[in-house]
Formats: sequence, C-alpha cells, structure tokens
Amino acid sequence: MRGWAEQFFAETGATSSGNDEIGTRINAGLLVVWEVDDALVSMAATTVAQGGLRRVHFVYTLTGTAGEASPAPASHH
Repeated sequence: MRGWAEQFFAETGATSSGNDEIGTRINAGLLVVWEVDDALVSMAATTVAQGGLRRVHFVYTLTGTAGEASPAPASHH
C-alpha cells in the first residue's frame, strides 16, 4: 500500500506531508481497498466525520485493472 501511495503522489503531482500516509489511515479505519479475484486493485481514504460528513480522498487504482471490485477495509497483515 505504501508503494501505491508513492505512485499516487507521482502520478497526481500532489505533495506528501512526509508522514506515514497509509499506516495512520489503516489504524484509524479510514482506508478502504477493493479487490478483484483476490488481488487488490484500488484504494480510497476518508476523513474522520465532521458534521456527519466524510470527505473521500487519496483515491488510487492500479493501471490496467478493470472489472467488478468489492470493497474491504484495509488492515495490517
């Protein structure tokens, strides 16, 4: 997942804070991954709810992946 974060920043031109972009989101339950045929293909993060709303950000899909994907919460393995 950290490699995906690096690719996300490289491809979007966004700037990383230099902190752990993935681990803190996984630990907080704020990162979701999608899988197709047991292979991870996409991720997205949300913010902590404020005023009953969450923002979706940090959306990344591996190049060349397509098909129906099912979401699953990310976790450390």
